[in-house]
Amino acid sequence: MQRGNKTIELVRSCVEKSKLYMADDRLEIRQTPSTPPQIAVHYYLTRFSDYGEGTDAGTFPRDNDCRVLVTGFELLFASRDQIYGCINVHPSHRGEGYGRQLTELMEDIARSLEFRSITLVNQPNEPFFENFGYQFNRMPHKKL
Repeated sequence: MQRGNKTIELVRSCVEKSKLYMADDRLEIRQTPSTPPQIAVHYYLTRFSDYGEGTDAGTFPRDNDCRVLVTGFELLFASRDQIYGCINVHPSHRGEGYGRQLTELMEDIARSLEFRSITLVNQPNEPFFENFGYQFNRMPHKKL
């Protein structure tokens, strides 16, 4: 896996080329100070931010204004062979195609960085992700 600035540029390029991307979306890409260094990506569709109303609002990340970032994904590139993903689609926006588009974008990023598989670390909707080829034995994963 490429490290540092090249990885960050490639991830940013993948996100900005996607059909989902809008300029006010929240995209954070940073290298963690761990050993070995890891790359963390947080991408949220901020056009769907609200102020925490609703039943699941407590489980979603918030921005500096305490708005709930309701739809997006997080990726952690842990090593050459390990990439972990987490996709969140707020219940009020499920069934609108955002989960599919975010999954495809997450996989495009992983492929462009030459990863061979992704492990999902949240509690995903099994039937939804099985349609993408994810396998559920212990942790949901997919070979790319």
